[in-house]
Amino acid sequence: MRLNGYATAQFGKCHEVPVWQSSPVGPFDAWPTGGGGFDHFYGFVGGEANQWYPTLDEGTTPVEPDKTPEQGYHLMEDLADRALN
Repeated sequence: MRLNGYATAQFGKCHEVPVWQSSPVGPFDAWPTGGGGFDHFYGFVGGEANQWYPTLDEGTTPVEPDKTPEQGYHLMEDLADRALN
């Protein structure tokens, strides 16, 4: 898609990464931005996540949500906001 001027992103669940490659230290060749063909990734690796306390990655870097559940955080709203931005 890049050859046609498009940018790509994946938000949310990425369950295509093999379990033995899902470590924060890689290898990242099966991750969306490593070898999966996406320019940007924000979400979680694996088939499920806690909706209030998720383990999130931006690209291949672990990140923390901007606020806590007590401050109104929920994963679905976070993913939607990131996708819209």
